[in-house]
Amino acid sequence: MREYFLKSARLGFSNWREEDIDLARTLWGAPDVTKYICATGVFTEEDISARLAKELSNFKEFGVQYYPMFDLESGEFAGVGGFRPYDLDKNIYEMGIHLRKPFQRGGYGTELAKALINYGFGVLGFSAIFGGHHPNNEGSRALTKKLGFTYIGDEFYEPTGLYHPSYMLKRNEWSAPVRRKDREVTDFDTILSIIDECEVMHLGLYDEKEPMYPYVVPVNFGYKVIDGVIELYFHGAVAGRKYELLNKNGKCTFQMEAPSEIVLKHEHRDITTRYRSVMGKAEVKMLEGDEIISGIEAITDRREDTAKFDWNRAALPRTAVFKLTATSITAKANKAE
Repeated sequence: MREYFLKSARLGFSNWREEDIDLARTLWGAPDVTKYICATGVFTEEDISARLAKELSNFKEFGVQYYPMFDLESGEFAGVGGFRPYDLDKNIYEMGIHLRKPFQRGGYGTELAKALINYGFGVLGFSAIFGGHHPNNEGSRALTKKLGFTYIGDEFYEPTGLYHPSYMLKRNEWSAPVRRKDREVTDFDTILSIIDECEVMHLGLYDEKEPMYPYVVPVNFGYKVIDGVIELYFHGAVAGRKYELLNKNGKCTFQMEAPSEIVLKHEHRDITTRYRSVMGKAEVKMLEGDEIISGIEAITDRREDTAKFDWNRAALPRTAVFKLTATSITAKANKAE
């Protein structure tokens, strides 16, 4: 039984294992899959083994790979979709999709690509995603444009010996869709009013030691708005898992919710929840010098009692203060009238 770290509507994303050579043959041994990804259009047995080894190596070294995917209902192997490094200095990764013939139609490409993009930006914290395709692959061309990628020119692709049309999607150009548009909050002042009601913020942090299980931790917080950008502040110890992951990755996701209320609609025999919540993605910075005091004051000034409290400055050397600069933010509210 495969374990899935990510799911779309119909597909589950897993990780390659050394014993998966038969699955690799099923995919990369099919000419309809490889015709656009190598010069000959056909993978040899040696090519297949090398490709599997490369995916295992990429995951071990970089925490990403072209993940094997399976139909959630039947368990059938659908192909691969995932990432590999493109420009590590700029935190840009390349996205690729190889689907077996039964899954090359029916909207699977769009479905899994959106799931991957949300995962890449929202969980892994990429700054941008690169994509390219064989010049004769019209299906990939259409999908890339549909997803909102911007054409940046043709780049030479050594495995095919051809120049491939190439594209880029920046994180600030992508917004995870809100399913219930009637509950989406877009007014900036309303979003701030929701944040004002929230006492605790949850951070989602990536840990390469457990890549399938994002580390989620609650923190008290404060915030400022600088030139229309929301900056969130929190503090903690100068050691521990949270401290290490924040300093290592420099990115995170965040979520917070105002107090909720259960609503019973007796006439319709319905139960719902009145809620207001905010979530987003952010760049992380550990503050230094005078910024530390400013960050702590952003936290304490949220409450009248703590704003006036004479807290112990001697604790500063053992206190880490972080600033999250929101790079994207969404909010939802169910008024449940």
